[in-house]
Amino acid sequence: MASSRNSSYTLDEDRHLCHVYVDISQDSEIRVYQKREQFWNRVTEAYNANKPNSSVPDRTLRSIESRMQTILSTISKFKGCVQQVEYSKPSGYSEQDIGMKKSKLKRKKDEDMSNVLNMIREENQKLRDLLESSATKKDRDIQVLMQNVVAQKQNAEAKKRLAEVTQWEGDNKILMIDLDTISDPNRREYFQK
Repeated sequence: MASSRNSSYTLDEDRHLCHVYVDISQDSEIRVYQKREQFWNRVTEAYNANKPNSSVPDRTLRSIESRMQTILSTISKFKGCVQQVEYSKPSGYSEQDIGMKKSKLKRKKDEDMSNVLNMIREENQKLRDLLESSATKKDRDIQVLMQNVVAQKQNAEAKKRLAEVTQWEGDNKILMIDLDTISDPNRREYFQK
C-alpha cells in the first residue's frame, strides 16, 4: 500500500505556518467575522503561496490545520510549564533560576513527547506489518478458494459425463439384448422393429 503523505514539516515551514496563522487570525478587516472553513482556506492559500521550500508539494488544508493544532497544543503545554514555574517561585529566586527551571520542565515535556511519538511510530509500524501480512494471507486464501472452485467445476463435469455414459449404456442395453431370450412374442416383435 502506497502512502500519499507528504514529508514532515521542517522548522522553517513551522515558523512560516505560525506567521501565516497569526497574520490571518489578527486580520483587522475580517477579525472574528470569518467562519472556520474560510479561516483555514485562507491560511492554506497564504501558506502555499509563500512556502519557504518550493520543492515541497503544496500542503492540504487538513495537513495545515492538523499541524497548527499540534503546534498550538505544544505552545499551550509550554505556557503551562512557564506558569507553573512562575507560580511556584520561592522567595529569593532570580530570573535566571526561573529560566533554568523553565528549561528543565520544557526538556522533560519534550522527552515525554518524544517518547510518545516513538511509541506511536512503533505501533504504526506494527499495524503496517499486520496489514501487509493480512493482505498476503488474503491473497493466499483467494488463490486456494479459486483452486477449490476449479476443482468443484471439474468434479461437476465428471459427474455429468458419468451420468451421460450411464444413460447411454442403459439406452444401448436394450439394443444388445438377444431377441431369442424374450419369451413374449409381442415384445419380441416390438423390439425387432
